[in-house]
Amino acid sequence: MKISSEDQKSQMCTNAYCCCKCASQYPIFAHPWNSGPFKGSISTRLGWGCLIEGRITFFDFEHTECEMFTPKYDENDFQSALKAIDAEIGYIFDKEELFLEKFGKGNIMNLTTVSFASTSVKIVYVLDCGQHVSDSVPMDDYLAWRGKQ
Repeated sequence: MKISSEDQKSQMCTNAYCCCKCASQYPIFAHPWNSGPFKGSISTRLGWGCLIEGRITFFDFEHTECEMFTPKYDENDFQSALKAIDAEIGYIFDKEELFLEKFGKGNIMNLTTVSFASTSVKIVYVLDCGQHVSDSVPMDDYLAWRGKQ
């Protein structure tokens, strides 16, 4: 399959927030049943559509940016990331006592929840008195602790 010059430009685009890298951007193609400028082969790209909140905005250019940018993701990369996060959560639960010793506060009975955000690790644990505590550990602190284990 030959890559079009327009697709090559998209691969070379260096703007991290360009519409060509947005999950809301879709190519718009002609159709033989249409009339006027929209009539043609289904392989003829007419432009680009930005699908936001149920509305499509047509552009005759691919490269620009706006405040609604949502990055595209590759499903394989996404699945790999989920597996890595799952393994990391498993590691924390395997080292629960050491983890809570470092990041917990109070007399802790057990760790119940771990989740990751881009800058922190969210944790929930139960104190001996039954109180549930929700806390956040800065990612840099977690990574420093993880590197020492």
